[in-house]
Amino acid sequence: MPSTKVESLDALTASGSKDAQLIAIMNFMRDVHQAAFSRNQLSRTLGIQLSSVCGRVNELIGDGQLVRYGRVKDAITGRSVETVRAAPDLFAS
Repeated sequence: MPSTKVESLDALTASGSKDAQLIAIMNFMRDVHQAAFSRNQLSRTLGIQLSSVCGRVNELIGDGQLVRYGRVKDAITGRSVETVRAAPDLFAS
């Protein structure tokens, strides 16, 4: 990773914004249960920059909290995009 990206991630982590973004994404995914969303949809819905959403979603996939679900055509860009949703057992009672 180039040093500018490392420095940006370090600054984001130190500021607490990274944790706030993770919490916002997971709270939203909890509220919508098994619905699937693209990274673009999450970015637009939550008001978080797409690059930040991509980073947080990749972390959550790596941690097993989100799963890749399929592909859909983005309503705005018209491109085929991957969707994610909460892991099936994540919010089980």
